[in-house]
Amino acid sequence: MLDKGIMAATESHACLQQNGLGFIVDNLKQVRYQLIYYVLLKATINLAALSSLREALLNKEKDPPLYGAVEREHVVDLMDSMVD
Repeated sequence: MLDKGIMAATESHACLQQNGLGFIVDNLKQVRYQLIYYVLLKATINLAALSSLREALLNKEKDPPLYGAVEREHVVDLMDSMVD
C-alpha cells in the first residue's frame, strides 16, 4: 500500500511538472488531498496557480471525513502558509 502511495505521489509530481497545476484543478474530483499536499510541498508553484487551486478547493463540494486522512482544510492551510 505504501509503495502505491509513493508511486502515485511521484507520478503526480511528474504530471504536475509536465502539465502544470491546472491538471490538478481540472481533475480535482479524482485527486486525493494527500497528493495535492505532497505536490505543494515538493513543487515550485507560482502565486496565480496557487490561488486558482485554492479557489477550486474552496468551491469543491465538502467531502465526507476520512479518519486519519488529509482533509481539504489541511491543504488550504498549507497554501495560506505558503503565501504568508
